[in-house]
Amino acid sequence: MLDTTGVLLLARAMELVVSAGAMLGVRVVSEAFHFGAPGGAIAGEAASIALLGKRCGLETRESAALVAGRKWLVMRAHAPYLALGAWLGFDVLSRLGRAVHVPSLPWWVLGSGAVPLALSIAARAAMPLLRAECVTRLTKARHITAMSSAVFFMAWLVEAAETAIILRIVGIPLSMASVLAIETGLSLARSAVAFAPGGLGVQDLGYATALGMLGVPHESAAAFVLLKRAKEIAWIAFGFLLFVIGRRSRSDATPRHPDHLEAPPSRAPGQPAAA
Repeated sequence: MLDTTGVLLLARAMELVVSAGAMLGVRVVSEAFHFGAPGGAIAGEAASIALLGKRCGLETRESAALVAGRKWLVMRAHAPYLALGAWLGFDVLSRLGRAVHVPSLPWWVLGSGAVPLALSIAARAAMPLLRAECVTRLTKARHITAMSSAVFFMAWLVEAAETAIILRIVGIPLSMASVLAIETGLSLARSAVAFAPGGLGVQDLGYATALGMLGVPHESAAAFVLLKRAKEIAWIAFGFLLFVIGRRSRSDATPRHPDHLEAPPSRAPGQPAAA
């Protein structure tokens, strides 16, 4: 819902009329593609562009501009999130670094913030290539883009809070600093293996390894990984269900017989047909 709020702010800056309910549905479906399809990042963005056109009535350029604007600000918010995790979890990252013989791990995590920052700059620079008027409106609305960036930053924090809650459910009361250290360390690893649905394998091994190094029993670490994946599978199933329902609704609304077509207006003899 935070992600949807951030996109709605962008749509407002672009002067695009999009309902909150439709946008929420688009975000849920696109996240299902993101986590459940190979090459999830690309599949999710493509699904967003298509759904924004079909369910929100936007033109292709407008949809692409809105998706590019979201990518720009999500990546811009990711950079300070990584910096915050490296700062608050410096001691934990140092312990993990010594365990894997990489004592400079905290500095690597801190420096990794340059990657999403560079991607955000590239996304911002590429947006004018769409040649859409809404892009010009967005670049002028700096106060709204700042608000949207703050919302996306909060969404990153909620992702870390979710991990902390699941850890407590399985009896692992780690501090928020430890959770941020683990999450920021794994966030770029998940992005680096975009071809694997939801970072399958890399994310699971990363959680299990990091928790084991922090003294968490293997059984508890395995329970956490399974519960985390179960949550993602549930949202993937819900997103694909919304996608199928949306396609069937549009199919049922489409006239299938010529009887449903309105007859052309009659014209008087000698009157020329309309062009």
